[in-house]
Amino acid sequence: MHDSIWMDEAWVANSVLAPTVHEMLFATKWTQSSPPLFLLAERGVAILGPSEPVLRLLPVAAGFAGLFLLVLVFDRWLSRSAAWLGLALLAGNYYFIKYCQQVKQYGTDFLVSALLLWLAKRYLEKRTRGNLVFLTLAGLVSLFLSYTAAFWLPTLILTGLFPVHKPPSGRRPHLSWMRAAAVALVLGSALGSLYLLFIGPNRTSALARNFQSNYLDLRQPITALLRTLSTLGILISTRPGLISVAVGGAAAVLMIIGVLRALSVWRNGDDRGALALLAGCLPPACAFAAGALALYPVLDYPRMLIFALPSLALLMGLGVDALLAVFKDRPADAAVPAVAATLAIAGVLVSQFVFFHFPRPNEENRPAIAFLKSKVGPTDILFIHGGMYEQYKYYRRLTGFHPGSVYVGNEQWPCCATGDRLDASSPSAPDFRSDLLAAAGLVKGNRLWFFFPAGLEGHWSAAFAGEIRSVPAIMSAKGCTRELRQLFGYTLVESYSCPVAPPALTVLTTGG
Repeated sequence: MHDSIWMDEAWVANSVLAPTVHEMLFATKWTQSSPPLFLLAERGVAILGPSEPVLRLLPVAAGFAGLFLLVLVFDRWLSRSAAWLGLALLAGNYYFIKYCQQVKQYGTDFLVSALLLWLAKRYLEKRTRGNLVFLTLAGLVSLFLSYTAAFWLPTLILTGLFPVHKPPSGRRPHLSWMRAAAVALVLGSALGSLYLLFIGPNRTSALARNFQSNYLDLRQPITALLRTLSTLGILISTRPGLISVAVGGAAAVLMIIGVLRALSVWRNGDDRGALALLAGCLPPACAFAAGALALYPVLDYPRMLIFALPSLALLMGLGVDALLAVFKDRPADAAVPAVAATLAIAGVLVSQFVFFHFPRPNEENRPAIAFLKSKVGPTDILFIHGGMYEQYKYYRRLTGFHPGSVYVGNEQWPCCATGDRLDASSPSAPDFRSDLLAAAGLVKGNRLWFFFPAGLEGHWSAAFAGEIRSVPAIMSAKGCTRELRQLFGYTLVESYSCPVAPPALTVLTTGG
């Protein structure tokens, strides 16, 4: 909770702390991609202070609340053994832990999926008009709290097809087309309003271009299948390469078995089988369909599928149940729940140990800014890299760091920065080298400090690692000598001293 926030979190944090609600909802400095209700809720929590733990309180609470709701769902839909394993898959999932801890909407994405799953189950168990109305209103509100709730709309509409009252035993139900149409009208109107009021005004082509390689290209089906399996495998195992493809393939097989079991249950007259198909298959399928239409980046970014974890866990749980059915009526059957519980608890404990004792590198921006605050003199110049400007602004506020002279770079801004570029010190600088030389030219016997991304593998700045490594050579050509280089995780701080130009020599002559 006390870890430094990184670039994406800094965008959200700075928008939440904006002077007005309008500036928060329609940021002029970067692309606002967070849902409006999430931002308003974060702004309410921020009354307690602008610190990292306070801003992370809402996503973490949402993650815990989602897990609690899934206990209620899995306990009714799955065997005790499969429920234990399904919940362990979620509670011990690296990306679930990581992104529910960040100042982003991924925790509420997960909560919304769990909530809609539970409410749909509740309606099919107790079919009353009140439950259907509540499910529809929850879907409406969820759209403004989590954009990925849009992938649940087909599930909610098709759930409305099930009549309010169950038919007598042995009779097929008459589908409630009018009620489903009413649900579709309400949710479709909400989605249209959301787009017109918030998504459309905040949408930029730069964001779509940035994710161009992460959409699903069906023109190359084999590659698309392998990348889909790899993404699914990374979501579960965190390991890219052949391991992720193998894990993703095994998970896909387990989910296919789960789908077949749900179909079997439904054919036997149990509506839970139908809802398992609707809630387990449709939301992820809608996301991948959006990926094929270049609307949602489903590949390679596990955080984009955090919302789908409840659906995937449900399908895999059904698959586990189908496999456990082999042991039915055998003496060993009684020991299966205990074994599953033991494996689940062990898996969660191991994942927690690995997560906390072998943490992955992070942008340690708070200690980096604290270090700069203690070192930068009143006449020194601080160069802020374009990709670190939002982080600098957040920690400048939090630490009270106000250096005398700041040079903001004009190059290598991230995709989603827009108006921030207006703060660049040399807007006409054509490249990174020109920015560095311009900053070095301002040094008059004082020091030049750099607040950079490290350009290390695994970080967004790895794309221009070569430029960052070239800084000492560029500065050396200007006669500047590096005095200090210190890494703070994925954040880099350097200082240089530059020679002072000698005063111009004036030659006086006499007329003789």
